[in-house]
Amino acid sequence: MEKLFIWSEKVINFVGITMMCGIVASIVSQIVARNIFNSALIWPEEISQLLMISMVFLGACLVEKTDGQIKVDIIYAMLPNAKKIVTFIGKFITLIYTGLLLISEINLFPSVVSLTSSAAGIPLSIIHVVIFIGILLWIIVLLILLQHIIFKFGGSAGCVNNLV
Repeated sequence: MEKLFIWSEKVINFVGITMMCGIVASIVSQIVARNIFNSALIWPEEISQLLMISMVFLGACLVEKTDGQIKVDIIYAMLPNAKKIVTFIGKFITLIYTGLLLISEINLFPSVVSLTSSAAGIPLSIIHVVIFIGILLWIIVLLILLQHIIFKFGGSAGCVNNLV
């Protein structure tokens, strides 16, 4: 299981870096086109938006895995003995949310299969497959974290690195 986590994290990091490079390259090409050739390109903003959306959904599972999301610590401060319960409730609510996202994505997919982006002509089904994979990975990480909180009581309750 640990090898699977390490491998998936490396793949997602590589894909994220590649997407970030794509965003930078598209924005730089727009700057060059506007400032040197006095002509605006129609596709860079669209590609940057699609790559950013993909990065967010792929990166969500890594943020969950490392417990890197923004939190309001006042609840933990008010209820120091209930940290595991509060963490469990938060992860469970997130699991419900991601489940609803997954159902919505599954329902949306048939309507976007034949669509392409207006400027770049990229099939929107590609972006939605990446979103689907990101949500699925996020759910898997949440299930593992919830299992850890319920059955194992040592270590950090929020970080998959301490689970395997």
